[in-house]
Amino acid sequence: MEGEERKVYSKAVLFLRERFVRITEDENAQKINTYFNRKKIQSLRTYNKEE
Repeated sequence: MEGEERKVYSKAVLFLRERFVRITEDENAQKINTYFNRKKIQSLRTYNKEE
């Protein structure tokens, strides 16, 4: 998934809440949470491989 800052979240979990979207990822043995205001998100794009 690609976020507003053009970072590609390749192994992240996406949480959709009423007021915000939270993206959780593991990096360097840390959990990193990024929050986006749901009203300001224009689109989300996800990528996955066909099985």
